Amino acid sequence: MNEFRLLVSGSRSWVRRTVSHDGLTIATVLNEAATDAARAGCPGLIIVHGACLDGADKVADGWALERRRLGWPVRPERHPADWRRHDKRAGFVRNKAMVALGADRCVAFIDVCRKRSPACVAAGPHGSHGATHCADKAEQAGIPTVRYVTAALYEALAAVAAPVSDLSTRRDAANH
Repeated sequence: MNEFRLLVSGSRSWVRRTVSHDGLTIATVLNEAATDAARAGCPGLIIVHGACLDGADKVADGWALERRRLGWPVRPERHPADWRRHDKRAGFVRNKAMVALGADRCVAFIDVCRKRSPACVAAGPHGSHGATHCADKAEQAGIPTVRYVTAALYEALAAVAAPVSDLSTRRDAANH
């Protein structure tokens, strides 16, 4: 059996203590994934992420390194975006590449988009572009994907009566 590959995507504003609208932190979700991997008989857990210097990627990387230090069979797999080569598209190019490598599950930690016009032309409240893009691509590739959203995004979407699917954390998708 192969190591369990967990693709982690998240907003740069999502820090260690940030909690999803249903009360979960990144560490809680990663601990659950590690338990799932062990129960499935996987010899280890690979935390695949985009290597951003802040936000969910940094939290996930720190979690993996700390667990490894404690003797857990966990390791980070970092995929930094090539901003010089791809300019503003670098994050999206990197996300597609991470998804193409495959994963057993994707977890996305999505906060409200904080960009202002003209940097963001999307109408109405919506999630951060990079984390949402990665989760969308993972779903399109058939990777079971769970979206965790901040209370701010959940409330913003609820205020405009967004479809229930947009408000869902989609936790059932990972429990296939």
